[in-house]
Amino acid sequence: MATLKRDRRGCFILRFRTGGRGSPLAYHNLGAITRDEAKDRAAELQAEARRRLALADPGITFADLFDIWKRIEAPGLAPATLKSVETTARVHMLPVLGKLRVESFLPVTVENYRAGRLAEKKPPARASINYELALLRWILNFGEKKGIVRNPIPRGSVKPLQVDQKTVYFEPPEWKAFIEAADSDPDLREAAPLWRLKLLTASRIGEMTDLRWEAIDSERGVIAIGQQKTGRTKAFTLTPEMRAVLALVPRGIGDVHVFTNAGLPWPTYRLRRYFERTVRLAGLVGTWTPHSLRHTAATWARKAGTPLDRVAKMLGHAGLGLVERYAHFSVEDLNPALDAVSAAERRGGERQVNENLRIFNAGGTPRFLNDNLAP
Repeated sequence: MATLKRDRRGCFILRFRTGGRGSPLAYHNLGAITRDEAKDRAAELQAEARRRLALADPGITFADLFDIWKRIEAPGLAPATLKSVETTARVHMLPVLGKLRVESFLPVTVENYRAGRLAEKKPPARASINYELALLRWILNFGEKKGIVRNPIPRGSVKPLQVDQKTVYFEPPEWKAFIEAADSDPDLREAAPLWRLKLLTASRIGEMTDLRWEAIDSERGVIAIGQQKTGRTKAFTLTPEMRAVLALVPRGIGDVHVFTNAGLPWPTYRLRRYFERTVRLAGLVGTWTPHSLRHTAATWARKAGTPLDRVAKMLGHAGLGLVERYAHFSVEDLNPALDAVSAAERRGGERQVNENLRIFNAGGTPRFLNDNLAP
């Protein structure tokens, strides 16, 4: 609803809500013009406001709101996060919800969307569906905060699906079965070192495919892993288990990727396919994904009594405000968390690293298969 009134100086004042009911008020002094001119100018200003916010009768759609959200929020997101959001919205959310008016959303709208995802021939993991609903809430809350729309989904009206935590991490014997399955197959064996280092560093799959040899300082005994999602770098002491994995990987020339497939960086889709094949070959039952290795590292470290803040630093989580402000970490501070993960992996029956690394000369002096990785 817009109001047009003349003040004591004879100027017309236009007042209207920029994004519909409940949105902020906009005021415009149209000057000392005629009433007809003021009406025409008022119509132009309101139409301009609608175009700027992508609003159009009979109301803003979810696709419109998503476009506004992306235009405003994208500059502050890490590239990997933005790519994940755009892919999720384009492939799953917008085809179903995009043309719906936001004001017509009901909790049952969200529940129907979720039911449809679960009814697909190959339904996604429950955690993936929870992520999609969290993204939906993020966009709707943004629209309400910016005064574009009212969030029609009350907080807590749609509960997230419960996720069986057992399905998202390996027990040491299950991990042993997984690695043995990978080593038993000529194709799957190529990815086995990547899976092991991913577990030992609690890293994301993209962080492993992007890892380059220049990030590994064998003399200082440090590995630095860049995180696309947060834009930060996490650094660890090279444990004996990490050195064992790296000793099995041929080192390329110059600034090349550590893990390659046919000489090229691993495509993520191929790694995921190899992971699924390895799980089946190992005879494991559950909803494991490559990301489960991060859950596994965190779970093993916590079960060993590692403090939560150390585990968070090992994972490279951002947003730990108080921890970042009051706790100062060195690379060595994370050793207990890394040692806990390595110890759990050893309990799963993995081969001892010294047998793979060391050969002895006649005088008994230890040498290394890869001198660049000597401690």
